[in-house]
Amino acid sequence: MGSVPTRFGSREQLQRCVATFRANGLDVYLDMVEHHRSGDPGNFVFRYRGADGTPATGRFPKDPPNFVPNVPRDPNLGGPAKDDFPFGRELAPINTKHNSYVFNGLIDAADWLTRALDVQGYRLDDVKELSTDFLFPFLTQKAMAGKFAFGEFFDGNRILVNGWIFNPHGMRGRASAFDSHCASRWRRSATIPAASTWPISTHAGLAGFSPLNAVTFVENHDTDLNEPVITNKILAYAYIFTSEGYPCVYYRDYSTDKNCFGLKQPIDNLIWIHDKLAAGPTQQRWPDFDLFAMSDSGSRGCSSP
Repeated sequence: MGSVPTRFGSREQLQRCVATFRANGLDVYLDMVEHHRSGDPGNFVFRYRGADGTPATGRFPKDPPNFVPNVPRDPNLGGPAKDDFPFGRELAPINTKHNSYVFNGLIDAADWLTRALDVQGYRLDDVKELSTDFLFPFLTQKAMAGKFAFGEFFDGNRILVNGWIFNPHGMRGRASAFDSHCASRWRRSATIPAASTWPISTHAGLAGFSPLNAVTFVENHDTDLNEPVITNKILAYAYIFTSEGYPCVYYRDYSTDKNCFGLKQPIDNLIWIHDKLAAGPTQQRWPDFDLFAMSDSGSRGCSSP
């Protein structure tokens, strides 16, 4: 409002940031929030400034008929309708009264952002509440087609998560998903003796039967606030970096900044092991209350006690 463009910086700073990442060999994934919007004055009316700062001339304005409950909730949500918690005004890309206005607007906006920043993939927020009738076409059109994508299907039931990924009438294997089941086991292990950690985690979660579509994690910005892992956190990272899945590191765990947990050095070691040694499916060799050992069958050979 006349001071700085946003509290996160300007468009130019964002573009330079992404360009710096790319110049150093890093891919950039956008966090796509397609389910909801916030910031209206209470009337489901959204108007945006134009590129020159002129009020109410920006792209993709929205009105009450674009949102639930002014129209029925979309069909074929990613998860059960009872799990549809409103985090803001809930968009209805399928049931909007303006034909395909929201559907096409979200696709056009993501296409523009993808091309403007030259990004390589997406984290899809809150996919339980998104219709797969929208999300599958969203990921197969324009600049989004073929890029890596994974959904936040926040549920400890790996059968439901796996069903979302491979539903032949839904996502059809187009996206991966966070392995919430495995992460929840680590959180539960924080309340029981440390010696019980390894046996309950052997090939747990989505990675146990869909390793190529599992994004494994120990902590994220949601769990850190509500159900943080308080013991054996680096052991949990050792597991996800040497087992199946696509491991994801939470910034606050990694960083040595103030109010962070400073695990940079051991996580860096695990990243090196993951990239240089670990390869192929893992096989459990020994579990008990004091030790869990596994090895992989890859050509590089890696044993992980």
